[in-house]
Amino acid sequence: ASDADGASPQFELEIVEGQGLTRGTGEVTCACAANDCVLIGTSTGALVRYDYSDDSDQNRTVIHLSKSGKHAVTRLWLDRSSMHAVAALEDRSSGSLEYAYVNTVTQSPRLLSKVKAALQAAGDETVSVQAVGWTDIHSASAFLRGSGTATGPMLLGTSRGEFFEYAVDESEKKERAPKLLYELPEREVIYGIEFSAVGGGGGGGGDPNVLVVAITSTRCYFFSGGTTFEGIFSQVSRDYEGGDGLLSFLELPGQSCTGELHLYRNLVGLPQYLTWMAAPGLFHGQMKVPGPEDKA
Repeated sequence: ASDADGASPQFELEIVEGQGLTRGTGEVTCACAANDCVLIGTSTGALVRYDYSDDSDQNRTVIHLSKSGKHAVTRLWLDRSSMHAVAALEDRSSGSLEYAYVNTVTQSPRLLSKVKAALQAAGDETVSVQAVGWTDIHSASAFLRGSGTATGPMLLGTSRGEFFEYAVDESEKKERAPKLLYELPEREVIYGIEFSAVGGGGGGGGDPNVLVVAITSTRCYFFSGGTTFEGIFSQVSRDYEGGDGLLSFLELPGQSCTGELHLYRNLVGLPQYLTWMAAPGLFHGQMKVPGPEDKA
């Protein structure tokens, strides 16, 4: 594709893999990409990872999540470093969902049984994870910072409008339990979550505040005013339920559909731009980062 005057290309498309993307592991069911890596889910419960970060011929690895091959990978979420991934696995006979975490470098999968239990705590087996917000291993916030073996804090968004805080650390043998933080009043499906550190803490010299952005089919929500997820959503709950505040969001016209959300920022910088794919089209704009005293 070229710019307006056709002088210089803005981006180029290149076929990097041809036939046999998932050879021997079933059909392609989903895919995602980050940091020079492509991760593909298959119909037999396998992940195929292609690494294009160097010129090595050994750029393809296969990670089997389903030993029986009776599960299909239906959804994938990959962090910005391409080291951490969460996969949704559907039993092809019963339709039930399981969730697995994978460190794509060590290739060590872990079944997330407590995530499934938390989702079904209210007795509704149809609730599912629809969005995963990842931290950044280069974050300026000590609270948000991850590593090669630990995801750092994550946010899981569900089909019932819930936000769960979660984390996986490979040095811990026991799985952590997700913590329910907040539920959207309209219980809209959460289709995308992004968050970032956005400046100094309220007292000066403390941890940076955190901005959380989440989308539903027609709304883009903004939550801020704290240095932790629990602090942010606790304040949102108090303000909203007490009638002292309203949720901050943008609303678009159009039919209900899924969506996609991305925040653009440099490796260690603040978020600069937001892109939201919704039913009416692709919306983008420059981010106005909230100050230390701003609330949701």
